[in-house]
Amino acid sequence: MSSFRQCMRLEWFRYGIGLRPIVTPEQLRIGSAFHEGLDIRAKGGEIDAAVDGAMAKGGYTTYPRWANDADKQRDWQAEAADIACMLRGYFWFWERDDVAANITVKRVIASEIPFEIPLRNPSGRASRTWRVAGKMDRIVELGDGRIALKESKTTGDSVAPDSDYWPPLRLDAQISLYYKAGKLKGYPIDTILYDVARKPKQKPKSATPPDKRKYKKDGTLYANQRDTDESIDDYAARVWSDITAAPETYFARQEIPRTSSDLADFDDDLWALSQLMHTARKNNWHPRNPSACRKWGRLCEHAGHCATFRKDGVVPSGFEIVEDCNPELEGAIQ
Repeated sequence: MSSFRQCMRLEWFRYGIGLRPIVTPEQLRIGSAFHEGLDIRAKGGEIDAAVDGAMAKGGYTTYPRWANDADKQRDWQAEAADIACMLRGYFWFWERDDVAANITVKRVIASEIPFEIPLRNPSGRASRTWRVAGKMDRIVELGDGRIALKESKTTGDSVAPDSDYWPPLRLDAQISLYYKAGKLKGYPIDTILYDVARKPKQKPKSATPPDKRKYKKDGTLYANQRDTDESIDDYAARVWSDITAAPETYFARQEIPRTSSDLADFDDDLWALSQLMHTARKNNWHPRNPSACRKWGRLCEHAGHCATFRKDGVVPSGFEIVEDCNPELEGAIQ
């Protein structure tokens, strides 16, 4: 329901008709591969196995069809290097002995836990139309002995303690949903540990165009100029150096509490959303929300055809209609 909260037209595109980009957006590729690596490590796999599993999950062992020239192939290799560095940096940073007990994962109790729970109206009766499904990342025991729901995310935004990233999580519906689902599945959850990894902002350095190169008297190029492209190995080493020099700018954790009042508000919100969705679908209403056209610093994937698709029904170039609108819920729906 998260896309419905952003924009009813977006929800219709994604889940009403299954209109999806053929090429998975970069942020989703990275998030999916990163989560695979975390899951493998959480289930006892070695770090190398976690990185290899992430590469396999993301398809980084071969070039995708769209990487049909040298520049795109280099971008694909750099993306794989980013994920590998993020994972290795994450394990190196969080598996130290000096991490504060309240954000240390002492033991993983369960990982990638599917759930399907009833949606209840304000009187407590289960909806005959809707059920709620998803997958929780992990249930863990913290270093201080408490049991936590651990939710991991990747982002391109700052994860500094005073950044704008954290305040909205106080109202985040996904956190409340996972907390309720974990409780209903019998986990004695005491708190929620929100775990974030920032994606590298670097890009591989390219050779300076020949007509713009400037040489010193000794025949060498001036600083910040290159006569060759940076190799992927050198790029990965540079990313790794940046991560290890300032890991706190890449990895952060905070407790995101949920009170009984928060959960009651969430129940009200969820029921109201279900009724809005029911009414929208029944009447074929799919209003647009221009304020949601740009979220998290990027343009909505459907921005190019939002104004035309409902009228002409032509599937735009680079998109397809998929039958499975919720592949991320595999194993969650019974």
